[in-house]
Amino acid sequence: MKKLIFIIISGIFVNLLLNAQQNNERFYYYWGEKIFLTERVDKMYIQLSKNADKQRLFSFIQANEVVQLRGSDKKMLDLLENAYKTLNEIPIHYIMLEAKDGKEIPSRTLKEYRENPGVVSAQPVLEYRNGALQGLTDKFVIKLNPDTSFEQLQELASKYGCMIEGEVSAIKKQYSILISETSELNSMQMANLFYETGLFEFSTPNFVVFNTFYSNDTYFDQQWGLKNIGQNGGKFGVDIKAEQAWTITEGSPSIKIAVVDQGVDLTHPDLQSNLLPGYDATGNSTDGAPVFVGMTHGTNCAGIIGAIKDNRKGISGVAPGCKIIPINRAIPFGVDGTDWAIKSIRWAYQNGADVISNSWGGGSPYPPLTNIIDSAVTYGRGSKGCVVVFSAGNDASDVAYPANLPNVIAVGAIERCGFISERFSPCDPWCPTPCSPGSAFGPALDVVAPGTSIYTTDNCTTANDTVGVYNCCFFGTSAACPHVAGVAALVLSVNPDLTAEQVRYIIESTAQKINQYDSVSNPSGYIYTDSSERPRGTWNQNVGYGLVNAHAAVLEAIACATTPKYFTQEIVTDDRIVTSCNDLYIQDVTVTGNAKLNLHAVGKTTIESNFKVELGSELKIK
Repeated sequence: MKKLIFIIISGIFVNLLLNAQQNNERFYYYWGEKIFLTERVDKMYIQLSKNADKQRLFSFIQANEVVQLRGSDKKMLDLLENAYKTLNEIPIHYIMLEAKDGKEIPSRTLKEYRENPGVVSAQPVLEYRNGALQGLTDKFVIKLNPDTSFEQLQELASKYGCMIEGEVSAIKKQYSILISETSELNSMQMANLFYETGLFEFSTPNFVVFNTFYSNDTYFDQQWGLKNIGQNGGKFGVDIKAEQAWTITEGSPSIKIAVVDQGVDLTHPDLQSNLLPGYDATGNSTDGAPVFVGMTHGTNCAGIIGAIKDNRKGISGVAPGCKIIPINRAIPFGVDGTDWAIKSIRWAYQNGADVISNSWGGGSPYPPLTNIIDSAVTYGRGSKGCVVVFSAGNDASDVAYPANLPNVIAVGAIERCGFISERFSPCDPWCPTPCSPGSAFGPALDVVAPGTSIYTTDNCTTANDTVGVYNCCFFGTSAACPHVAGVAALVLSVNPDLTAEQVRYIIESTAQKINQYDSVSNPSGYIYTDSSERPRGTWNQNVGYGLVNAHAAVLEAIACATTPKYFTQEIVTDDRIVTSCNDLYIQDVTVTGNAKLNLHAVGKTTIESNFKVELGSELKIK
C-alpha cells in the first residue's frame, strides 16, 4: 500500500510539473536559486541522433511549411555543402529552426520532428534575460550530497526511467544522467524533480547555447589598440601601452595562453610557430583547429594575443613571445555545447595553461561550468591558479554569465576615442548595422580594452598560404578579451610566481582612467568613484577600473615580486582605500573625522603598532 501511495504521489508531482509547463513556467535550480527562462514559441531546436541521415533530414526541413532554418544558418549550410562531399559528413549535432510566419510553432510540428528517426529530441528554444538563446539536451547533471549514496541515485534513476551515463571525468560524485526518449518530462523538469528530493548538491539540465561568440590584421600602423596616434579619427594615447611594455618584455615562451573558442588556424604563417599542440572538445579530432574554415572567431582572437612580431607579415600580438594553446569548443551553426566548454577549460588548466581566454558567454548560469572555472582558478598552475578572462557581452546591458563570476576578469569594449563601444558611436561604430547593441557594463565589469575596427589574423583558405589572411574589422568584447589575456601573459612573463588573484589585482589596479569627467573640458566623461565593493581603485560602471595598461601592469608585477606595501604615519580624515598586490603593513595611523579606511591586500594585512580608529570612524579589512 505504501508503494502504491508513493506512486500516486509521484504521478501527481509529474502532473504538477506538466501543468507548470503549460503555464509557461520555466526554471531550474542554480545553487538553490530558481533561474527563470522564457520559452520562445516562435523557435525550436532539434538534437540529431548519432546516425542521423542528415541529407534526408535537411530535405524534411526544406519541405516543411511551418518552420525553416535561420537566415545565417542557410548561408552556413551553403558553405558547408561546398566544403564536404555529402551533408552526412558535416559535424552537426543541433539545429535551431524558426517559424516562417514568426508566430507560434504548433505542437504538431514539434511532434513531427520528435517522431523523425534522425532526431533525438525536439524542444522549444529557451531565452535567458540577457537575450541568450539556449536549448535543452536529453541529459542533466547531478552532484551527490556528502551523505547521499550512489545506490540512492540508482534507485531514483530507475524509478523515473533515467540512465546514469557515468561519473563526470575528474569530478567525484558528479554524474551525467540521460532521460528516456519516452519520458513525459524534459531534462529541466527531471533535473528539478531530482533536486527537490534534497539528495543532491545540484541537479541541473544540460544546455546548448546558440551564438555564444560575441562577433566574428594588416599592418602595425593600423593596430590602434596597441598604439593609438589618432589614426582614422581616434584619440591619441587611447591604447593599452603595448610598445612601452615591450621595452621590458615581449613575453616568455614558457607562458601559455589557451584560446577556448572556435579553434585556431594551425597553418597561419603569422601564428604557426607560436602554436602548441591543441585540443578539440567536440570530438572531431581537429587538434585545436576549426571544424570548418568558415569558423574564424578563434583565429581572430589568437592573433590579438600572440601573432608573431617583426616577421614582416601582418600584425603583432599583445604578447608575441608567449605561446598559444588552440582549443576548439564549437561546431557550425552557432551551437556550442556547455559540455564542450567544460571539457575545454578542464583540459586547458590540466595541460599547462597559465591564462585562459574566453571570448564567449551568455546563457543562464550552469553549476558544472561554474565549478570547472573555479577549479581552473584554484588548482591551475600548480595551485597558483590560472588567470581566466571572459568577454563581458555585446547586448548593452549587465555583464553576462560566466563573465560575471567573481573570480574571473570581465572585459568590456571601448572604441578608439576611449568611450564604451556602442552601435552608433560617433567616433568609431563597432559594427555595421544591424548588429548587437554595444558593450556590456554594470556591477560585474572589471576593465575595458579595444573593441572596434581591430586588425587581426583570419583563417587561411589554402594549406600553402605563405602570406596569411587578415580581418580588418574584428569587433566587440570578443576582440577586447584577448587584449587583456595578452597583458596577463606579459605580467606572468616577468613574474611567473604570481597567483591568479595577484594578476587580477595588478591588471585592475593599474588600469588607465580614460575620459575622466571634467565640468569644463569633458562634461560627458566618466566619473570614477571609490567603493568598498571595488577596492582596487576608483571604478565606473561603463568602463570598470578603466582601460588595461600593459606597461604599468608589467612594472607593478616586477615590484610585486618582493616588495610589501607600507602605510605609515598617516592621519586619515577622508574616506580612503589602501591596497597591495602583496602584503600590507600598517603603523602609526589614526582614522578620524568619521572617515572610512578600507585595507585590501592580496597577501596578509598586518597592523603593527600605534593604530587608532576614533569614535564615528570605520575600519574595514578585506
